[in-house]
Amino acid sequence: MKKYIVLLCFIITAKNYSQEFFVSYDISYKKDMEKSKESYKKVLESMANKTVPKEADISEEEMVKKREQFISMMLPMMPMMIDGMTSEKEVSIMLQDSLLIEKNTDINDSKSEKILKISELKEYYTEESKLISIREDIKDTKIIKGYKCHKVYLNVIEQPELPEMSFTIYEMYVTDEIKILYHPVIRLKSVLEKYFPMETIMHIQAYKGFEVKYGLKEIKI
Repeated sequence: MKKYIVLLCFIITAKNYSQEFFVSYDISYKKDMEKSKESYKKVLESMANKTVPKEADISEEEMVKKREQFISMMLPMMPMMIDGMTSEKEVSIMLQDSLLIEKNTDINDSKSEKILKISELKEYYTEESKLISIREDIKDTKIIKGYKCHKVYLNVIEQPELPEMSFTIYEMYVTDEIKILYHPVIRLKSVLEKYFPMETIMHIQAYKGFEVKYGLKEIKI
């Protein structure tokens, strides 16, 4: 009996690992630099109050000056940070023969590829503690590549040590008709167990006016 159980477990595991799947997304960007600069400055002002605490041996005027220096030092970095998030134009993943293959194409058409063994994936998923909330809007629907989708919003703090800088909203159209636990953008396992994101727009609260859109290009199951 034990032999049959072991054999059955092996067959199920092998079937899961050999599942073939491919999905690719075109990436586009929306940038309103003035709006982003305004929101980024407000975040820096909030951070300055924490990063540069009031010292007992200096005046309030000197304290304000120190905080203003912190803001003026950090503010010019914003365009570089946004440019660093706009380097890709296509991303894809493929499941094949127990492997997860990730491919990226940047705006200069330079390609990169990463091949991972599914059985050895240990740190693939985002920590669930980073997920703050999920909100579904089942009335907002859309057909994408023949799949019925509805709107879902994820609120995520990507870096808990810097909540003001990393609070991110993922605005997605998802389908519950696809059960795949791997995605090139959304790596929250609890979310992927419920539905698969077909279209995603990423909003970072520190850079209002800046959006990253992942539009579905191709999907094969």
